[in-house]
Amino acid sequence: MPWDFVIAMPAVSLPRAVEAGNTAVVPFADARYQELIAAEAHVRKFLGSFCTAFGHQLQPAIVIRDRSAERIQAEDLAALRNMIALAAVTKARTDRCVHRFGGLGPVYADLFELYPVNLAVDAETVTVRTASEFGLDDDLEHFQGQPDPAYIYPQNVTVELDEVLLRSLVALWQSRRAGEDEDRFRRRVFRSLESAYHALASPFLNLGSQYDHALRLALWVSAFEILTDRGDREGVERLILAVTWSHPELGLELVPSVRQPPHDTHVPRPIQTCQRLYKVRNESLHGDAISAHLVGHRLGGQEEDPIDTSRLCADEWNHLDVVVPALYRGVLLHLLTRERFHTYPEEPADVEEYGDYFETRETYRHYEKPLLFQCRNRRHRR
Repeated sequence: MPWDFVIAMPAVSLPRAVEAGNTAVVPFADARYQELIAAEAHVRKFLGSFCTAFGHQLQPAIVIRDRSAERIQAEDLAALRNMIALAAVTKARTDRCVHRFGGLGPVYADLFELYPVNLAVDAETVTVRTASEFGLDDDLEHFQGQPDPAYIYPQNVTVELDEVLLRSLVALWQSRRAGEDEDRFRRRVFRSLESAYHALASPFLNLGSQYDHALRLALWVSAFEILTDRGDREGVERLILAVTWSHPELGLELVPSVRQPPHDTHVPRPIQTCQRLYKVRNESLHGDAISAHLVGHRLGGQEEDPIDTSRLCADEWNHLDVVVPALYRGVLLHLLTRERFHTYPEEPADVEEYGDYFETRETYRHYEKPLLFQCRNRRHRR
Protein backbone atom coordinates (compact mmCIF):
# COMPACT_ATOMS: atom_id res chain seq x y z
CA MET A 1 0.00 0.00 0.00
CA PRO A 2 1.23 3.58 -0.60
CA TRP A 3 2.22 5.45 2.57
CA ASP A 4 2.16 9.14 3.44
CA PHE A 5 4.46 10.95 5.84
CA VAL A 6 2.57 12.24 8.91
CA ILE A 7 5.03 13.65 11.45
CA ALA A 8 8.60 13.27 12.72
CA MET A 9 9.90 11.95 16.04
CA PRO A 10 13.36 13.45 15.58
CA ALA A 11 15.30 12.19 18.61
CA VAL A 12 14.35 8.51 18.34
CA SER A 13 16.13 5.69 16.60
CA LEU A 14 13.69 2.80 16.94
CA PRO A 15 14.93 -0.81 16.95
CA ARG A 16 12.06 -1.83 14.65
CA ALA A 17 8.88 -0.52 13.08
CA VAL A 18 5.83 -0.29 15.32
CA GLU A 19 2.93 -1.54 13.20
CA ALA A 20 -0.59 -0.37 13.99
CA GLY A 21 -2.73 -1.37 11.01
CA ASN A 22 -2.98 1.53 8.58
CA THR A 23 -0.46 3.50 10.67
CA ALA A 24 3.15 2.75 11.54
CA VAL A 25 6.09 4.37 13.30
CA VAL A 26 9.20 3.43 11.37
CA PRO A 27 12.97 3.91 11.73
CA PHE A 28 15.30 5.22 9.06
CA ALA A 29 16.26 1.71 7.91
CA ASP A 30 12.67 0.71 7.12
CA ALA A 31 12.01 0.13 3.40
CA ARG A 32 8.92 2.35 3.47
CA TYR A 33 10.96 5.18 4.93
CA GLN A 34 13.56 4.83 2.18
CA GLU A 35 10.92 4.65 -0.56
CA LEU A 36 9.26 7.77 0.81
CA ILE A 37 12.37 9.93 0.89
CA ALA A 38 13.46 8.61 -2.53
CA ALA A 39 10.13 9.51 -4.11
CA GLU A 40 9.40 12.81 -2.36
CA ALA A 41 12.19 15.40 -2.34
CA HIS A 42 10.44 17.72 0.13
CA VAL A 43 10.15 14.91 2.71
CA ARG A 44 13.82 14.05 2.17
CA LYS A 45 14.80 17.70 2.61
CA PHE A 46 12.69 18.11 5.74
CA LEU A 47 13.92 14.94 7.47
CA GLY A 48 17.49 15.65 6.47
CA SER A 49 17.38 18.97 8.31
CA PHE A 50 17.39 17.51 11.82
CA CYS A 51 20.59 17.61 13.84
CA THR A 52 21.68 18.06 17.46
CA ALA A 53 22.82 21.35 18.98
CA PHE A 54 26.37 20.27 18.12
CA GLY A 55 25.65 19.45 14.51
CA HIS A 56 25.32 15.67 14.68
CA GLN A 57 23.03 14.52 11.86
CA LEU A 58 19.89 12.73 13.10
CA GLN A 59 17.77 10.11 11.38
CA PRO A 60 14.32 10.70 12.86
CA ALA A 61 11.73 8.02 13.31
CA ILE A 62 8.57 8.99 11.43
CA VAL A 63 4.87 8.25 11.62
CA ILE A 64 3.44 7.08 8.29
CA ARG A 65 -0.12 6.26 7.31
CA ASP A 66 -1.89 4.41 4.53
CA ARG A 67 -2.74 6.96 1.87
CA SER A 68 -6.28 5.62 1.53
CA ALA A 69 -7.05 5.98 5.26
CA GLU A 70 -8.73 9.02 6.74
CA ARG A 71 -6.62 11.69 8.40
CA ILE A 72 -5.32 10.55 11.78
CA GLN A 73 -6.76 12.42 14.76
CA ALA A 74 -4.48 14.26 17.17
CA GLU A 75 -5.63 12.15 20.13
CA ASP A 76 -4.82 8.92 18.29
CA LEU A 77 -1.41 10.26 17.34
CA ALA A 78 -0.66 11.25 20.93
CA ALA A 79 -1.80 7.84 22.16
CA LEU A 80 0.59 6.14 19.74
CA ARG A 81 3.46 8.29 21.01
CA ASN A 82 2.51 7.63 24.63
CA MET A 83 2.39 3.85 24.14
CA ILE A 84 5.86 3.72 22.59
CA ALA A 85 7.32 6.03 25.22
CA LEU A 86 5.85 4.00 28.08
CA ALA A 87 7.13 0.73 26.61
CA ALA A 88 10.65 2.12 26.13
CA VAL A 89 11.06 4.12 29.34
CA THR A 90 9.60 1.40 31.58
CA LYS A 91 12.06 -1.11 30.12
CA ALA A 92 15.01 1.27 30.44
CA ARG A 93 14.26 2.14 34.07
CA THR A 94 13.67 -1.50 35.01
CA ASP A 95 16.88 -2.63 33.32
CA ARG A 96 18.92 0.05 35.08
CA CYS A 97 17.47 -0.96 38.41
CA VAL A 98 17.73 -4.74 38.06
CA HIS A 99 21.04 -5.12 36.23
CA ARG A 100 24.43 -3.88 37.30
CA PHE A 101 24.90 -2.45 33.81
CA GLY A 102 21.41 -1.53 32.64
CA GLY A 103 22.16 -0.24 29.17
CA LEU A 104 21.66 3.14 27.54
CA GLY A 105 17.89 3.19 27.20
CA PRO A 106 15.83 6.38 27.61
CA VAL A 107 14.79 7.08 31.19
CA TYR A 108 12.58 10.04 30.20
CA ALA A 109 9.73 10.29 27.71
CA ASP A 110 10.94 13.56 26.16
CA LEU A 111 12.93 11.55 23.62
CA PHE A 112 9.65 10.56 21.93
CA GLU A 113 8.18 14.02 21.53
CA LEU A 114 6.59 14.70 18.14
CA TYR A 115 8.11 17.71 16.43
CA PRO A 116 5.93 20.86 16.38
CA VAL A 117 7.19 21.94 12.94
CA ASN A 118 5.86 19.96 10.02
CA LEU A 119 5.53 20.08 6.26
CA ALA A 120 2.71 22.20 4.86
CA VAL A 121 0.28 20.96 2.22
CA ASP A 122 2.20 22.71 -0.57
CA ALA A 123 5.34 20.70 0.41
CA GLU A 124 7.52 23.79 -0.04
CA THR A 125 6.84 25.44 3.30
CA VAL A 126 6.43 24.34 6.89
CA THR A 127 3.87 24.98 9.60
CA VAL A 128 4.58 25.68 13.27
CA ARG A 129 2.12 24.61 15.94
CA THR A 130 2.93 24.86 19.63
CA ALA A 131 0.88 25.89 22.66
CA SER A 132 2.17 29.46 22.31
CA GLU A 133 2.87 29.86 18.59
CA PHE A 134 1.22 29.16 15.28
CA GLY A 135 3.02 29.83 12.02
CA LEU A 136 2.26 29.24 8.36
CA ASP A 137 4.30 29.43 5.17
CA ASP A 138 7.73 29.41 6.78
CA ASP A 139 10.51 28.57 4.36
CA LEU A 140 11.57 24.90 4.29
CA GLU A 141 14.91 25.92 2.81
CA HIS A 142 16.00 27.55 6.08
CA PHE A 143 14.53 24.97 8.43
CA GLN A 144 16.92 23.39 10.96
CA GLY A 145 15.25 20.94 13.33
CA GLN A 146 16.60 19.97 16.76
CA PRO A 147 15.36 17.39 19.28
CA ASP A 148 13.81 18.18 22.65
CA PRO A 149 16.43 19.89 24.87
CA ALA A 150 15.98 17.21 27.53
CA TYR A 151 18.24 15.10 25.28
CA ILE A 152 21.22 17.02 23.95
CA TYR A 153 22.91 13.81 22.76
CA PRO A 154 20.04 11.57 21.59
CA GLN A 155 22.40 9.62 19.32
CA ASN A 156 23.83 8.02 22.49
CA VAL A 157 20.47 6.54 23.51
CA THR A 158 19.61 2.95 22.58
CA VAL A 159 15.86 2.34 22.50
CA GLU A 160 14.51 -1.09 23.46
CA LEU A 161 10.83 -1.85 23.88
CA ASP A 162 8.69 -3.71 26.37
CA GLU A 163 7.22 -5.90 23.63
CA VAL A 164 4.53 -7.52 25.80
CA LEU A 165 3.06 -4.22 26.95
CA LEU A 166 3.37 -2.51 23.58
CA ARG A 167 1.74 -5.37 21.69
CA SER A 168 -1.31 -5.28 23.97
CA LEU A 169 -1.63 -1.50 23.80
CA VAL A 170 -1.37 -1.51 20.01
CA ALA A 171 -4.15 -4.09 19.90
CA LEU A 172 -6.32 -1.73 21.92
CA TRP A 173 -5.31 1.24 19.75
CA GLN A 174 -6.38 -0.64 16.60
CA SER A 175 -9.57 -1.99 18.12
CA ARG A 176 -12.85 -0.51 17.01
CA ARG A 177 -15.34 -2.84 18.70
CA ALA A 178 -18.89 -1.53 18.86
CA GLY A 179 -20.33 -0.63 22.24
CA GLU A 180 -20.31 2.09 24.83
CA ASP A 181 -18.24 0.05 27.31
CA GLU A 182 -15.48 -0.42 24.72
CA ASP A 183 -15.29 3.30 23.97
CA ARG A 184 -15.24 4.08 27.67
CA PHE A 185 -12.39 1.64 28.31
CA ARG A 186 -10.33 2.98 25.41
CA ARG A 187 -10.88 6.55 26.55
CA ARG A 188 -9.82 5.76 30.10
CA VAL A 189 -6.68 3.91 29.09
CA PHE A 190 -5.48 6.50 26.62
CA ARG A 191 -6.20 9.42 28.92
CA SER A 192 -4.34 7.58 31.65
CA LEU A 193 -1.43 7.06 29.23
CA GLU A 194 -1.37 10.82 28.60
CA SER A 195 -0.83 11.44 32.31
CA ALA A 196 1.75 8.65 32.44
CA TYR A 197 3.63 10.18 29.50
CA HIS A 198 3.98 13.51 31.31
CA ALA A 199 4.87 11.72 34.55
CA LEU A 200 7.73 10.01 32.67
CA ALA A 201 9.09 13.29 31.27
CA SER A 202 12.25 14.93 32.54
CA PRO A 203 11.53 16.84 35.78
CA PHE A 204 13.65 19.80 34.66
CA LEU A 205 15.85 21.02 31.82
CA ASN A 206 18.36 23.13 33.73
CA LEU A 207 17.57 24.38 37.22
CA GLY A 208 15.92 21.68 39.28
CA SER A 209 14.89 20.85 42.82
CA GLN A 210 13.31 18.07 44.83
CA TYR A 211 9.90 19.60 44.11
CA ASP A 212 10.35 19.16 40.37
CA HIS A 213 10.88 15.44 40.91
CA ALA A 214 7.91 15.24 43.27
CA LEU A 215 5.60 17.04 40.83
CA ARG A 216 6.34 14.48 38.11
CA LEU A 217 5.64 11.68 40.57
CA ALA A 218 2.36 13.36 41.54
CA LEU A 219 1.10 12.96 37.97
CA TRP A 220 1.17 9.19 38.42
CA VAL A 221 -1.73 9.45 40.86
CA SER A 222 -3.90 10.84 38.06
CA ALA A 223 -2.71 8.08 35.71
CA PHE A 224 -3.86 5.44 38.20
CA GLU A 225 -7.11 7.11 39.25
CA ILE A 226 -8.29 7.56 35.65
CA LEU A 227 -8.21 3.77 35.29
CA THR A 228 -10.57 3.15 38.21
CA ASP A 229 -14.33 3.29 38.59
CA ARG A 230 -14.07 5.39 41.74
CA GLY A 231 -11.26 7.74 40.77
CA ASP A 232 -9.75 7.80 44.27
CA ARG A 233 -7.16 6.08 46.44
CA GLU A 234 -9.54 3.31 47.52
CA GLY A 235 -10.34 2.52 43.88
CA VAL A 236 -6.64 2.45 43.00
CA GLU A 237 -5.79 0.10 45.88
CA ARG A 238 -8.68 -2.17 44.98
CA LEU A 239 -7.39 -2.34 41.39
CA ILE A 240 -3.85 -3.12 42.55
CA LEU A 241 -5.08 -5.93 44.80
CA ALA A 242 -6.81 -7.52 41.80
CA VAL A 243 -3.56 -7.87 39.81
CA THR A 244 -2.11 -11.36 39.31
CA TRP A 245 1.65 -11.16 39.79
CA SER A 246 4.25 -13.60 38.46
CA HIS A 247 5.93 -13.33 41.87
CA PRO A 248 3.17 -14.65 44.18
CA GLU A 249 4.82 -13.00 47.18
CA LEU A 250 3.81 -9.59 45.81
CA GLY A 251 0.25 -10.48 46.66
CA LEU A 252 0.92 -12.57 49.77
CA GLU A 253 3.84 -11.05 51.67
CA LEU A 254 2.90 -8.25 54.08
CA VAL A 255 5.23 -5.33 54.84
CA PRO A 256 4.89 -2.30 57.15
CA SER A 257 2.32 0.23 56.03
CA VAL A 258 3.37 3.82 55.29
CA ARG A 259 0.03 5.11 56.59
CA GLN A 260 -0.61 5.68 60.29
CA PRO A 261 -3.26 3.88 62.40
CA PRO A 262 -6.21 3.34 62.28
CA HIS A 263 -5.16 2.04 58.84
CA ASP A 264 -3.72 -1.47 58.47
CA THR A 265 -0.26 -1.81 59.99
CA HIS A 266 0.88 -4.27 57.31
CA VAL A 267 0.00 -4.38 53.61
CA PRO A 268 1.21 -6.13 50.41
CA ARG A 269 4.28 -4.54 48.81
CA PRO A 270 2.38 -3.08 45.80
CA ILE A 271 0.01 -1.31 48.22
CA GLN A 272 3.00 0.02 50.15
CA THR A 273 4.32 1.49 46.89
CA CYS A 274 0.93 3.08 46.27
CA GLN A 275 0.99 4.57 49.78
CA ARG A 276 4.45 6.04 49.21
CA LEU A 277 3.27 7.61 45.95
CA TYR A 278 0.18 9.20 47.49
CA LYS A 279 2.12 10.58 50.46
CA VAL A 280 4.75 12.20 48.20
CA ARG A 281 1.98 13.57 45.96
CA ASN A 282 0.20 15.11 48.95
CA GLU A 283 3.41 16.63 50.30
CA SER A 284 4.21 18.09 46.89
CA LEU A 285 0.80 19.65 46.24
CA HIS A 286 0.27 20.88 49.82
CA GLY A 287 3.63 22.60 50.14
CA ASP A 288 5.01 20.25 52.79
CA ALA A 289 8.57 19.02 53.01
CA ILE A 290 9.15 16.04 50.72
CA SER A 291 9.86 12.72 52.49
CA ALA A 292 12.98 11.84 50.53
CA HIS A 293 13.22 8.41 52.20
CA LEU A 294 9.82 7.53 50.70
CA VAL A 295 10.93 8.63 47.25
CA GLY A 296 13.99 6.44 47.48
CA HIS A 297 17.03 8.69 47.33
CA ARG A 298 18.32 12.09 48.37
CA LEU A 299 16.52 14.60 46.19
CA GLY A 300 17.68 18.12 45.51
CA GLY A 301 20.74 18.68 43.38
CA GLN A 302 20.50 18.56 39.62
CA GLU A 303 23.72 16.55 39.59
CA GLU A 304 21.81 13.61 41.07
CA ASP A 305 20.40 11.15 38.56
CA PRO A 306 17.00 10.00 39.91
CA ILE A 307 17.45 6.65 38.18
CA ASP A 308 20.97 6.07 39.49
CA THR A 309 20.57 3.09 41.83
CA SER A 310 23.88 3.90 43.52
CA ARG A 311 22.12 6.81 45.24
CA LEU A 312 19.32 4.80 46.78
CA CYS A 313 19.28 5.26 50.54
CA ALA A 314 16.38 3.02 51.61
CA ASP A 315 17.16 -0.61 52.41
CA GLU A 316 13.68 -1.91 51.68
CA TRP A 317 12.56 -0.27 48.45
CA ASN A 318 13.67 1.20 45.17
CA HIS A 319 13.15 4.70 43.86
CA LEU A 320 9.57 5.64 42.99
CA ASP A 321 10.72 6.56 39.47
CA VAL A 322 11.37 2.82 38.99
CA VAL A 323 8.69 1.08 41.04
CA VAL A 324 5.70 3.23 40.04
CA PRO A 325 6.05 2.46 36.28
CA ALA A 326 6.43 -1.23 37.23
CA LEU A 327 3.24 -1.03 39.30
CA TYR A 328 1.42 0.84 36.53
CA ARG A 329 2.50 -1.81 34.01
CA GLY A 330 1.04 -4.56 36.18
CA VAL A 331 -2.26 -2.71 36.54
CA LEU A 332 -2.46 -1.98 32.80
CA LEU A 333 -1.84 -5.60 31.83
CA HIS A 334 -4.47 -6.72 34.32
CA LEU A 335 -7.07 -4.41 32.74
CA LEU A 336 -6.02 -5.30 29.20
CA THR A 337 -6.37 -9.00 30.07
CA ARG A 338 -9.84 -8.42 31.49
CA GLU A 339 -10.87 -6.77 28.22
CA ARG A 340 -9.19 -9.52 26.14
CA PHE A 341 -6.36 -7.42 24.70
CA HIS A 342 -3.70 -9.41 26.54
CA THR A 343 -3.22 -13.00 27.66
CA TYR A 344 -0.91 -14.14 30.44
CA PRO A 345 1.28 -17.15 29.54
CA GLU A 346 -0.11 -20.50 30.65
CA GLU A 347 1.98 -23.50 31.60
CA PRO A 348 2.13 -25.76 28.51
CA ALA A 349 1.11 -29.40 28.42
CA ASP A 350 3.94 -30.29 26.03
CA VAL A 351 7.35 -30.45 27.71
CA GLU A 352 9.01 -29.25 24.48
CA GLU A 353 7.25 -25.91 24.84
CA TYR A 354 8.60 -25.24 28.31
CA GLY A 355 11.62 -23.33 27.03
CA ASP A 356 9.47 -20.63 25.44
CA TYR A 357 7.14 -20.63 28.44
CA PHE A 358 9.93 -20.03 30.96
CA GLU A 359 11.46 -17.31 28.78
CA THR A 360 8.11 -15.52 28.56
CA ARG A 361 7.43 -15.93 32.27
CA GLU A 362 10.85 -14.52 33.11
CA THR A 363 9.97 -11.38 31.12
CA TYR A 364 6.99 -10.76 33.40
CA ARG A 365 9.06 -11.47 36.48
CA HIS A 366 11.79 -9.09 35.32
CA TYR A 367 9.46 -6.10 35.31
CA GLU A 368 8.16 -6.97 38.79
CA LYS A 369 11.59 -7.23 40.44
CA PRO A 370 11.84 -3.53 41.40
CA LEU A 371 8.62 -3.98 43.41
CA LEU A 372 9.87 -7.06 45.19
CA PHE A 373 13.26 -6.16 46.61
CA GLN A 374 15.88 -3.46 46.76
CA CYS A 375 17.72 -4.31 43.56
CA ARG A 376 21.02 -2.68 44.49
CA ASN A 377 21.35 -4.75 47.66
CA ARG A 378 20.39 -7.92 45.77
CA ARG A 379 23.09 -7.34 43.16
CA HIS A 380 25.70 -6.82 45.86
CA ARG A 381 24.82 -10.15 47.46
CA ARG A 382 25.52 -12.09 44.29
